[in-house]
Amino acid sequence: MSDEPEDFDLEAMLRALPQPRDHHYGFAHMALPSVVFALGASIDLERMAADLDFFRGLWTEAAQKMNADPLPHDGLGARYVRDGELDAVIVTMPEAQFASEAIMTAIVRRTTRRWLLFARRELRYLTLEVGVSMTEDGRLAGRRTVLGEWTQQPSHFNYGDGPPPAEDAFAQAAFAKCRER
Repeated sequence: MSDEPEDFDLEAMLRALPQPRDHHYGFAHMALPSVVFALGASIDLERMAADLDFFRGLWTEAAQKMNADPLPHDGLGARYVRDGELDAVIVTMPEAQFASEAIMTAIVRRTTRRWLLFARRELRYLTLEVGVSMTEDGRLAGRRTVLGEWTQQPSHFNYGDGPPPAEDAFAQAAFAKCRER
């Protein structure tokens, strides 16, 4: 018997984790960001947040287009929030169950004024995802949240541990990330 830790195969361990559901993952990571970026930074976010039918329709359409097993839209919601030069729609997802499924997403717009008449608007799309914690020897230690972002290109960035899965905490984390640059 050796005192050395056994080597573990990270790829095999990751393959053993339950995979995200296509419909849930595809809506939050593909369908919604692509529609948001296509609409552009001039969109009325407050109006968007008030239109739950928009999100429900996109939810249904996403399952059809991806040929995924449809999931109910229970829990899908949206709320408009504002903090200074930032405003956002926080989208609460149906219950996320597996790693990389989004718990919430944030459509964040930053408006900066230039002179008196001109404004520059930047649109960002952040996610609060289910993540897993690992022990040093590669065993699952529990569930955590991960803060991520999708860009228009599309590219995905993982920023590490996220806030608790509460709308206000996520909104503040999303605003803080958008103020960084």
